[in-house]
Amino acid sequence: MPPRAEPPPASGGDAAPRILLIEDDADDAALTRELLGDIFGAALALEWVRSWDAGLAAVGETRHDIYLVDYRLGDRNGLQLVRAAIDGLAGAGAHVREVEWPEVSLYAAAVGVITLAEAAAYHEQYLPARRVEYSDEVARKLEAGAQIRATQYVDAMRVMQQARRGEADRVLDGVDVLMTPQVQEVAPPIADVLMDQHVGRRVVFTGPIDLTGQPAMSVPCGLSSDGLPVGLQIIGRRWDEAAVVRAGRAYEMVRGPFPAPPIS
Repeated sequence: MPPRAEPPPASGGDAAPRILLIEDDADDAALTRELLGDIFGAALALEWVRSWDAGLAAVGETRHDIYLVDYRLGDRNGLQLVRAAIDGLAGAGAHVREVEWPEVSLYAAAVGVITLAEAAAYHEQYLPARRVEYSDEVARKLEAGAQIRATQYVDAMRVMQQARRGEADRVLDGVDVLMTPQVQEVAPPIADVLMDQHVGRRVVFTGPIDLTGQPAMSVPCGLSSDGLPVGLQIIGRRWDEAAVVRAGRAYEMVRGPFPAPPIS
């Protein structure tokens, strides 16, 4: 196998949201950089790390506005339970195959740009005078949103329009639905959520679907070793909610009754 080319070092400026990419494959990282260039061009501010642990450390430094995460990484995202759920459907007669969806990183970045810019526009009348009433993380994201250029916002909206005109549905050619984890990690305790403001990393699977407009639902598929629930996300073509509901019901029939999480 020929050696893989390393993606070029990140470049960027104050006018672009800061993006963290957690991806262990150099070719996939290079492709992601190329796709994101459609929105940010030379202003792309992308930091790439190869491992889940390094990614968590970078998240903790609060230097990023958008998170892109390879779903296969991490030991707390319930991936084993999601795979077991899909295997259960295969055992019941469903035809299962893996698909590649490289555009999903572009969709994740585009929805981040749109969300940050629109949130900054809404809060513009409040933020300067009432900044102390905002958490540091929220205020920082709103300030980053205010720095997004009009051209970047328009390009992100164009990505959304193209996705909703049928581009995103192409990944479903030959299949009825997609299945992914719902979040990058298992459900955290409430105390952890109150202390952790980095909610962006928890929408890496749901955020792109907000942009594409495809129907999606989450079905509990098991409990982690800590007794916390894990969700299986089911995604369908635009306007085909029926296929998503049928797949969810089929999985519930294969799964059987869902165990109640332990309550102490």
